[in-house]
Amino acid sequence: MTVAFFSLRSRLLSAATASPPEDKGLEPIPRKDEDPDGLKLVLDKDPLERADKCLAGLVELVPKNMEVCFATYDVAVRRSERNLAAWSHEDMSNLATEKYLQAVKMLIRARSLDPEHPDLHVRIAHLRNTGKINPSLTPLVDDSW
Repeated sequence: MTVAFFSLRSRLLSAATASPPEDKGLEPIPRKDEDPDGLKLVLDKDPLERADKCLAGLVELVPKNMEVCFATYDVAVRRSERNLAAWSHEDMSNLATEKYLQAVKMLIRARSLDPEHPDLHVRIAHLRNTGKINPSLTPLVDDSW
């Protein structure tokens, strides 16, 4: 019995004083932040496109978040307004309408989550006003809201 105790004790002591195990690549290596001050993001040529890409991932990961719905709505509306202001060509108008469809989709999702949210009502009023200004959006904006 005492021999087993001493051999167990010696194994525990040797394990405690042994060097740490080698890294076998199980833990991810922390990546170096190439832009710690965020200057690349600030100086980006098209921040709305970048925001749209980031929000597309968030919409998939967190589909039941009101803030993600509102942020996606805001970015989609700004992108479509920019496209309408920059071009009067038919293709750009279709692209702008596509972005308004994305905005309406986010409002519908937000409405299904919380129909009484005050920010939702602000954005619905904004969409109605935009539909009055841009006649191509009248099918998207009706009185059912």
